[in-house]
Amino acid sequence: MTGSLQVKRGIYYMTVSFKDEKGVCRQKSKSTGIPEKRGSKRKAQQMLDEYLTEMQKQSVTALVQKDRLFLDFMRDWLNDVIRMAVRANTFEQYEKVFNNNICQYVPF
Repeated sequence: MTGSLQVKRGIYYMTVSFKDEKGVCRQKSKSTGIPEKRGSKRKAQQMLDEYLTEMQKQSVTALVQKDRLFLDFMRDWLNDVIRMAVRANTFEQYEKVFNNNICQYVPF
């Protein structure tokens, strides 16, 4: 997930690039409401950093639960986080390693 600042009509806008559930690259743009003037770029950059942090927390929040089996957590993490972060053929290899090696673990 990456972000950048752009100026449109004298106002700073945040543009965030990310991959959706299907692995397709998407962009989301949001106004900061901060006018372009001397010293305001730092405030806009701080807003962008906070916005990126919030979006990353939202994508990870679904994974955080108590009383969950390790294998269930790993399967969800692999499908929800890693699938969007790597190319399709890389994900297939990770999934093979998970199914052939890690899933062989028997909880006791």
